[in-house]
Amino acid sequence: MAGELPRGYFKPLAKIIGPLAIWMAAGWAAYPYLIVKISNAIGETVDAAEVELFSYITAPAFLIAGILLTIYGFTGKEVSDEEITNLGPREWPCPHCLKPQLADNEICDNCGRYMRK
Repeated sequence: MAGELPRGYFKPLAKIIGPLAIWMAAGWAAYPYLIVKISNAIGETVDAAEVELFSYITAPAFLIAGILLTIYGFTGKEVSDEEITNLGPREWPCPHCLKPQLADNEICDNCGRYMRK
């Protein structure tokens, strides 16, 4: 499928996104406190229960996702650059004759019709 990342890209992405998600969980946990402090400082009123409810749902979700991504990213076997570059080109069936074609082909080698619109 066009636009898919090779399998070796997911571990490095998890190494970056996992800790960021944990950082976001910390931010969402502090959010209700900060909103109340800011609203009191400027003389506004805020429905703290509504802000807290959203924070109580969002912070654990980011924390769980961050922990899982971090564990996945920093454990297990790394895929080497050579394995990534040696991945074969993906094939698609032609929408007209259903014969396998390289995903980058614009015209089917078998029937000669355009693969994409």
